[in-house]
Amino acid sequence: MLNRYNFKDIFGINSKTGDIFPLFNMMVNGQYFVQYFSIPRGLAFGGIDIYRFVGRSFTGYWNNTNKVLTIAGVI
Repeated sequence: MLNRYNFKDIFGINSKTGDIFPLFNMMVNGQYFVQYFSIPRGLAFGGIDIYRFVGRSFTGYWNNTNKVLTIAGVI
């Protein structure tokens, strides 16, 4: 089932470095990211520049068996 997630519910921001990190294991456009893997500014996250979407919402699917969030799009 497709659900809506707020940015702050699925990503954290390191206040010292400004890096963004996923709070869950997740997959974006087929690229897998491990929980708390740091995403520095300028690095594309599954083909998406995640810094452009700070404060926005995402749609995605949560797989409870594998504990993986698959992001489907940005609202």
